[in-house]
Amino acid sequence: MARQGSFWGYELPSGQGGGLRQCGDVIVAAFVVANSLGLIVDRNGGCISAEHLPPGQATIAAQAARLPLDRTNQTLNPANTTISVIVTNAILPLSALQRLAVQTHSSMGRAIQPFACPFDGDTLFATSTNAVPLEGLDEAELGWLAGEAMWDALLSVV
Repeated sequence: MARQGSFWGYELPSGQGGGLRQCGDVIVAAFVVANSLGLIVDRNGGCISAEHLPPGQATIAAQAARLPLDRTNQTLNPANTTISVIVTNAILPLSALQRLAVQTHSSMGRAIQPFACPFDGDTLFATSTNAVPLEGLDEAELGWLAGEAMWDALLSVV
């Protein structure tokens, strides 16, 4: 039942996905149910549901060239919510875990375009098992790793 792309006038298939990244003993797992207003794009700007798009419209650049959109016969679906979770085994104080959530959620704008629109109800949860020290990585690097795991998760939803 999850869909993507209604901002651009599409109702393309979407769903749930997961991704995992590891650096040394530190593991970050990402899980997502993507029911996004925007389109999910790969690391090269291609739409992951390109086979469902009109010819010549398979990239986010091609979609952007259509702006401003004609919404005469279109209403935006107000029920767009992407729910996601980041789980790490790194020992983190609460403030670092909150920052990890903010950094990861912000990074999702690379993969969902547009992201965090007025019509979105996106939510991200973050948790840690507090099993291993954050050695060899700083908190910003952990956030980058989490962002990449989340992008992997988003790419796996279709």
